[in-house]
Amino acid sequence: MYKLKHPWTQAFRCPAQWFVCILAVVMVGYTLMEPATALYALSTPEEDVLVLSTTSLQGSALNATQIYTSQTVQGGDIVLTAGETLVITYHGEEVTTQTKAETISQLLDRLGYSPSPLDLIVADFTDAQATVIVDSNFTYYEQAKEVSTYETQRIANPTLPEGTENIIQQGQDGESVNTYEVVYADGALLSRQLVGQTDSTVVDEIIEYGTAALDVGRNDPLVDVVTFEDGSGYLSFESGATLTFSGTKGMTATAYTGGVGKVGWITATGTYVHVGVIAVDKSVIPLGTKMFVVTDSGIVYGTGVAEDTGVIGNIVDLYYDTYDECINFGRRSCTVYFID
Repeated sequence: MYKLKHPWTQAFRCPAQWFVCILAVVMVGYTLMEPATALYALSTPEEDVLVLSTTSLQGSALNATQIYTSQTVQGGDIVLTAGETLVITYHGEEVTTQTKAETISQLLDRLGYSPSPLDLIVADFTDAQATVIVDSNFTYYEQAKEVSTYETQRIANPTLPEGTENIIQQGQDGESVNTYEVVYADGALLSRQLVGQTDSTVVDEIIEYGTAALDVGRNDPLVDVVTFEDGSGYLSFESGATLTFSGTKGMTATAYTGGVGKVGWITATGTYVHVGVIAVDKSVIPLGTKMFVVTDSGIVYGTGVAEDTGVIGNIVDLYYDTYDECINFGRRSCTVYFID
């Protein structure tokens, strides 16, 4: 009965405020013409908009652009098809009538109804039974889309080499739908407040960046050790840097320095002794192995490389610059982390 025929667009001005009409409402059963005598709000099945009533709205979305005014000579009216049944509710009084080839304004005048300048006329053709409501007060729910721009989240990956970045989720803008309760009283807008919001469809971009360093300074405190099921893991430092390790070994740690007893200044690999040189039994730990040593008592020796020999068995001998440091260190149980 009421099918979409072609689109129609027009803007209208109200003394109190602006309304814009963007309607696809010229249908079989009625057409638009000028002038009209009051404010109209139209709903069509094709547009899936809200159905207005004097107290509430039910259905889907109606926005302010689908309301237009005709308080002055500007505006639009609806020409009805003759012989259709129409239910009119005039300030709560309901009347069922048969239409003629007339406008809604002419129909109301024929029935003796004279809408005041504050009245709102609501024409609803969404159901098989067409209705017209005339009242000065009504409430409806307006839905408006709000576009959201995606944000970028940066997530540290402690096992990824420092300076490396990967996009693990592409960002995508999205939108949410805000629902506003709009209240008109005596033909004027009384309130418009947000009463609901759907979750946004925005998808944030996620970038992982590597923090795995080749080395860390001795003044960078160790803050955490994370070990995976396979025995590998990473060490986290206060600076945010990480060192990854392939495994661990419980050992005994001792200390030595150059120039004491038979200890010279050149290591077994030909390098000069310095803090970070570790003497090992090369049958237990191969020369050149990079390690990070932490004693069970909490002393963090830090990173070192197996550059020297002179010990036998499950022992690491840590180089210090002074004899007093060696004496203070003594002999301690430790964990050796084998750095990747």
